[in-house]
Amino acid sequence: MLEELSQQFGMMQGAEIVALILAIAYVILAARKNQWCWPAAAISTAIYTALFWHVSLVSESLLNGYYLVMAAWGWWNWRSEEDLSFVSEQRSLNWHGVAILVCTIIALAWGYTAERWLGADLAYFDSATTTFAVFATWMLTQKIRANWLYWIVINLASIALYQAKGLYITSILMMIYTVMAVVGWYSWKQDDDRHISAANA
Repeated sequence: MLEELSQQFGMMQGAEIVALILAIAYVILAARKNQWCWPAAAISTAIYTALFWHVSLVSESLLNGYYLVMAAWGWWNWRSEEDLSFVSEQRSLNWHGVAILVCTIIALAWGYTAERWLGADLAYFDSATTTFAVFATWMLTQKIRANWLYWIVINLASIALYQAKGLYITSILMMIYTVMAVVGWYSWKQDDDRHISAANA
């Protein structure tokens, strides 16, 4: 693994390095509720769309195409200075239970389709991380704090997926993402608590 990782670092093109840096910047900025997270996401995902397609992770490639669209929507939804000081929204456990059930059904259906008709590798695993990532990204654009908890699970699963495909650099990025998702959760919670305390003062 160390030898393959070393070879991958040696072969990394400038565009891939840019994608890696911007992908990290995206999560850092999102955790800080900074609107510039969305342009960083757009450029990074454009590069990763091509990368994942090249290694036959069809769902991951399509997911990054979706991220491009959501980056535009996120930029629009976070566009005003007032929005950037928002208190994140909460959802009930029942809401999350239904959401997880629906995402699971969609993931199974898409996994079957991707395996049978698109020749995707690890189709069900890939479709599960993709489906839940689609949902978690939507939650982020809607300022729902629980998106960070979903990302922790998605990123941990993605580490195994990318290592299985030999994408060790990207699996390292997912490790970083996992830590940053934990930071994002606590950062949003602390920011919410400050705003609520100030409103009640």
